[in-house]
Amino acid sequence: MMPRMTMLGGVGESGGPGVWSESTAVIGNSVVGFPAMDATGQRILLSRSTAGASVSNDFGVSWTATDTASHASSSGAACAADFSLLVISPSAVSNRYIRRSVDGGVTWQTTTRNFSVLPVVSDDGARVLAGSNGGVRPVRSTNGGVSFSLASTGPTDATTSIAGSSTLDVAYITVGAALWKTVNNGVNWTSVASPMSGGIHVACSGDGSVVLCVSSTISGYPRLSTDGGASWSEIDSIGGVLLSRAVAVSKDGNVLVIASATTGMGLCVSKDRGLSWSKRTDLIRTWQRAAISADGERAMVTFSGIVGGAYMYY
Repeated sequence: MMPRMTMLGGVGESGGPGVWSESTAVIGNSVVGFPAMDATGQRILLSRSTAGASVSNDFGVSWTATDTASHASSSGAACAADFSLLVISPSAVSNRYIRRSVDGGVTWQTTTRNFSVLPVVSDDGARVLAGSNGGVRPVRSTNGGVSFSLASTGPTDATTSIAGSSTLDVAYITVGAALWKTVNNGVNWTSVASPMSGGIHVACSGDGSVVLCVSSTISGYPRLSTDGGASWSEIDSIGGVLLSRAVAVSKDGNVLVIASATTGMGLCVSKDRGLSWSKRTDLIRTWQRAAISADGERAMVTFSGIVGGAYMYY
């Protein structure tokens, strides 16, 4: 176990410049929003657990509905770094198929892969990984989601979260409190020592070495690994234990985003790999999922409620 991080920052802008503002995106009543950003944060795909998907080409200022008729319920969204490939997975409770777009969401194609959730796409758009909604192993594609194959080894229980490196050679899946890792683009998944209890949600850096975990069911300090999950530290510098399922990590692993409804937390950003934090403790919502630009200068976090929505960081 690595030493705990010391408290160097708190409420305010201790982590550097950056503000949060509410997006015009409307997610809907008790709906989960799944965001995915291109490398710059300018183009964003937002799918919803119900009510279709939307695309923004202007950093989340305005939104255009997409794929509403054919894919009304979703369990995840992902995109290539240049937005050349967009992927939406079906609701975990529906026998629907992963959908893909190669024109920025103007048109969509149905793939042959069903019962798969929470996709992640390599930066170049050539590779896709997706978790399972139960009963099958994770899946992988090496042709941009045109076709998929099952992993040779790996968990068959429902996937809680997924994160991958820029190439997807390294990726992580959580299944409840269990953490799994692949180092061969999803061909094989190996169970690794879990850093915490409860329903774990994971995010990682572009090379897969920096890994951030939080729990959505058991309060605790977030956990951070800088060696690909071999060892972990408790991030007590954030100022308290929390619950969360919305996390994101920049490509270089320096910028960490955690959104938590726990009192005293809210929207939390670190620009020094967890040593200090800036927090919007007034923004307590039912936070759901997060996305981040490659450099960590922009992020989006969705929340659910009577009128769900999102906040943008820039």
